[in-house]
Amino acid sequence: MFGLALLALAAVAFVYAFQWKLLREPINHYVSEKTGRYFAINGDLQVKPGRVTDIVLRQVRFDNPDWASGDTMATADLIVLSVDILPLLSGRVVLDNLTMQGANVSLERSIDGKRNWTLARSEDASASTPEIRKLTIRNSLIRYKDPIYQAELQAQVNTDDTDPVMPMRINLSGSYRNTPISATAATGSVLSLRNSSTLFPARAEGKVGKTSIKIDGTLADLIEGGIIDARLAVAGPDLGLLYPIIPLALPTTPPYRVSGQLKRNGNVYRFEDFDGTVGKSDIHGTASYAAGSPPMLKAVLNSKQLDLADLGPLIGARPPAAEREKSEAANGSAGDKAPHKMLPDRPFRLERLNAMNADVTLAAGRILRPSEVPLEDMRVHLLLDNGMLTLAPLEFGFSGGKIAAKLKLDGRQSPIAAQAEIDLRNVKLRQLLPENRTMRASIGTVGAHIRLNGTGDSVAGMLASANGDASLAMAGGELSGLLLEAINLNGTGILKYLAFGDKSLPNRCSAASFDVKNGVATSRAMVFDTALSNIRGEGRIDFKHEHLDIRLNSRPKHKSILVARTPIHIEGPFSNPGYALEAGPLLARGGAAAALAVLNPLAAVLALVETGPGKDANCAQLMAQVADAQREAKRSGKPSELPTPELQPLDKKDPRE
Repeated sequence: MFGLALLALAAVAFVYAFQWKLLREPINHYVSEKTGRYFAINGDLQVKPGRVTDIVLRQVRFDNPDWASGDTMATADLIVLSVDILPLLSGRVVLDNLTMQGANVSLERSIDGKRNWTLARSEDASASTPEIRKLTIRNSLIRYKDPIYQAELQAQVNTDDTDPVMPMRINLSGSYRNTPISATAATGSVLSLRNSSTLFPARAEGKVGKTSIKIDGTLADLIEGGIIDARLAVAGPDLGLLYPIIPLALPTTPPYRVSGQLKRNGNVYRFEDFDGTVGKSDIHGTASYAAGSPPMLKAVLNSKQLDLADLGPLIGARPPAAEREKSEAANGSAGDKAPHKMLPDRPFRLERLNAMNADVTLAAGRILRPSEVPLEDMRVHLLLDNGMLTLAPLEFGFSGGKIAAKLKLDGRQSPIAAQAEIDLRNVKLRQLLPENRTMRASIGTVGAHIRLNGTGDSVAGMLASANGDASLAMAGGELSGLLLEAINLNGTGILKYLAFGDKSLPNRCSAASFDVKNGVATSRAMVFDTALSNIRGEGRIDFKHEHLDIRLNSRPKHKSILVARTPIHIEGPFSNPGYALEAGPLLARGGAAAALAVLNPLAAVLALVETGPGKDANCAQLMAQVADAQREAKRSGKPSELPTPELQPLDKKDPRE
């Protein structure tokens, strides 16, 4: 027994007394042979045995494989490898701790996925790598190059011993997906990389392109599964610029600022209880993102006040006039008086429709908009499923009623195929044009029924190729007498209402219906029948060229003097249509009046006497043509129930268990 104890003591003494530096050359040769790369320990070599054995290396060099861009992968003044002995028995290399000092490391991945940190001689990209439980780096520089993600990054790493909580300091710079990146970070003294549930504090602040990011919280196990629980604040000029830096196909937006609690467990991220602004709109809610193929975004969003101008970029609308004029002046195109296009013509990005799936609801309590656009609130449910985008319901409070729509965009083909079903329900005529004085005496409800389909990569393109039908009807109510007399060109009636105030007159039936073919809406019927007159119209609305061509012909039902009745022609671009009186009938009446005036000045008014040729329209027959629109005029404007996406919960298990 004494002999065995003496032998064990001698073995321990040998381990501690052995000149380990004599093994440098055999180790250099062995590592070089096994990896197929040059490896050298040019300084001292020490071993401190134990259950976790420390191997201390000085002045170390390890070269790149032949395909990499540089000769050397890593050099270091000092490396300490704390090797867990037991996993070695099963062929696994587990480093309980890896410490590097004065290191210069270049990590690189090839375009075909090979990694220079893979240690197998075969360069098999799937080969196992040492498991690093903890990593400590001091006074070192780490570079990373990845052509797959167009990434070239470098991080200067050091330790600040005066900060016991977050002593690690990292300065990051470079580019990712051809976007410049700069950041500073402070973390705990040990970075938990793999198979570790140790939470460590981290705080970082930086910029990705023009996007500013701040994060402050705790992280763990960043490679395998990953746990994040941190406060995140993001601000930038456009949410759309985050793609493809992060694999979220977010829409184009005005400048934004948002902050909330970011949590990650495995492949699921949650952004909880966030608040912020997008343009002049506030935004609140919770969202979850699950990585996959394709990834899935779910969100429940609310806005107390939504600026209509902030929705424009989502559908490809042009910037407001003031912003547009400023841009034109900067580009030297100021002074161009050509009419501006009104329909949104910026193309949807087809690749983004296929980049992920989504289930998002948004409810806005109040909409900021120009006074001439009577929108009140908004509710929308967005589904994106393998390139098929559905907005249903898409609802706006509109002039006391609502717009209820269902839109589909099929991004699985190019150009995009679009379908639209739009109903105006219970819209109040008086609120439709609140700034128009002649509409204040008009009451009644208006409905519309629109069904369109087309193809194109923008809203303008889809409408330019649209086919379908549209109809509009007014159920009962009254219209402004002043407005009707103005359409009749009845001077006597206009003077009466101007002198004694406007008065409402009963509406018998008013309706219009259109056939839409290849982007042109052609009227089937257009009648506005009141107790005062019967107004009939005809014409075309050309969406491809954004041009109106409408002719209104009024037939008063009662005799009157000072009537210069002639058809009214509304014609011109959507952005600035004009109106004109048809000269033929007007000149005929004017000529007759002039001839009579030669005989007797009072006789001149006889040519302007309206004998009332207008007849009542067949309202039953007319309304049958626009039955769907008539029903929408009477339907309730109450909002529909919005479905709520089931946000994927995170595992509540404490990662420290």
